[in-house]
Amino acid sequence: MIAAVAEEGGVEDGYSPGQGDAIKFAEVLHAHFAVVFSTLISAAMLVDSK
Repeated sequence: MIAAVAEEGGVEDGYSPGQGDAIKFAEVLHAHFAVVFSTLISAAMLVDSK
């Protein structure tokens, strides 16, 4: 969601560098959370199947 808005808006909408950094940080955080979440899900499924 955030990435799509950032790509559509871009510099034309007058993002300050600080906002760009915040968006990048949010993207990285979201990607990291997705990896952790999927790891937890697969671990739970593995335990569940035993």
